[in-house]
Amino acid sequence: LVTAENTIKKYLETYNTELLDLYMDKEGTVYADLSNELKKKFTGDAYDEYRIIADLYKNIRINVPGFNALKILIDGKEAGSIGGHIDISRPIGKEIEDVEQRKTDRDF
Repeated sequence: LVTAENTIKKYLETYNTELLDLYMDKEGTVYADLSNELKKKFTGDAYDEYRIIADLYKNIRINVPGFNALKILIDGKEAGSIGGHIDISRPIGKEIEDVEQRKTDRDF
């Protein structure tokens, strides 16, 4: 998780957000606990929110063997969304990859 942690911290600098904790349970769900600054300062639309979630997911998938899903916490607590557009109350998994694949299939 060290490589993923460093990559995520660097990525979150853009959003003035701290990675408070990062850990993985025995089922392969990685919990990323982010500071509330991300929610407070988020001004984007649904696509911007999706990009944050998808980028976090991809960074972890690439760097963490045994990874199955991502659970985003805000200040140690479950949250409904980052900006009101995308549900993060449940772990995020393969559906992100499915969306990315559909997007790629449409690109010419």
